[in-house]
Amino acid sequence: MTRDIRDFFHINLDSLPHNDFSQLNTGKNEEVNRINIFQKKLTTPIFNLFKIIEVEILEFGQKNIYFRNYEIDKIEIKDLRALITLLYTFYGKDDTGKSAFNAKDKFQFLSILHSHKFGREWSIGDKIETPVTLFLNREKKIFSLGILGLNHI
Repeated sequence: MTRDIRDFFHINLDSLPHNDFSQLNTGKNEEVNRINIFQKKLTTPIFNLFKIIEVEILEFGQKNIYFRNYEIDKIEIKDLRALITLLYTFYGKDDTGKSAFNAKDKFQFLSILHSHKFGREWSIGDKIETPVTLFLNREKKIFSLGILGLNHI
C-alpha cells in the first residue's frame, strides 16, 4: 500500500498557500529554477513543534512544503519523540534504516557536534509517493519537516 504524507495531516497540503500566506521572495534555487516562497506563522504549532509553514512553488509546477521551527532550543524531546514515532509508524524505517526515536536521536539532536546526523528521510521505495525529510540545522537554528515534490494546483 502506498503511503502519502497527505494522509498524515489534517490540512489540505495541495491547497497551500492560502491567501493568508505572505510572499517572502522570488528568486532562483540551486538548479536555477524560478521559485516563489510563501510563509505563514501559526497560532497553534503543528505537533507542538512547528510554528511556521513555508511553501516553495517552482516555475515548473512543483511545490515543496516545510513545517519549520526557528526556536530549536525550546523544542521538547517528548514532542520530538512523538513526531518521529508517528512518522515511523506511518512509513516504517527511513532510507538509512533509522526506525523509532531512541537515545542516539536524543544525543544527536542535543549535540552541537553531532546534530548534522539527526533526522530522517523517506524517499525510496514503492510505498513512498511523496518524499519527506526531517532535519535539524543548528547553525541556522532550523528544525524542519519537508514535503517535497507536490504538484502545484
